[in-house]
Amino acid sequence: MPTEAESQFNEAMLNIYRRAKAEAGYNTTRFLSMVVEHGGLETARYLLHAGTVSEGYTALWERKRLDLTVEAMVLRPEWGALFSDVERRIAVNRAAVAGRGHARGLGDVQDQRSAHGGAGTRGIRRSLTTDDNDRSCAERPNRLRCDSCT
Repeated sequence: MPTEAESQFNEAMLNIYRRAKAEAGYNTTRFLSMVVEHGGLETARYLLHAGTVSEGYTALWERKRLDLTVEAMVLRPEWGALFSDVERRIAVNRAAVAGRGHARGLGDVQDQRSAHGGAGTRGIRRSLTTDDNDRSCAERPNRLRCDSCT
């Protein structure tokens, strides 16, 4: 049986699905299915530990709505106890590579293309892998850099 915090997090994950659909025009039925079937916490952990960012992250990045990502949820103070330091670091690093400046301030979303000299979505998906999350783009092996840094 989930704890109260896990139940609240599950509802928050369902809410970002609703908001992404209503505010960003992004309807991700796969994400909704994952949350309904596995719960918000397990879904968040699965997406954080995936080898690359999800299609949803990329789609929300394109819409300049990274505030509606799982990574943004993980970084909110009220959910801090649900995630390990490693999981929070993955979220922070993805936000930093995506060009969001201050990862905890969920406001200003910079265009990652300008932050990485023109990289498109292929570059953001390739550059945000968990293998090298603790490295800046320029320090990563060529296979993990954004398009403009290779």
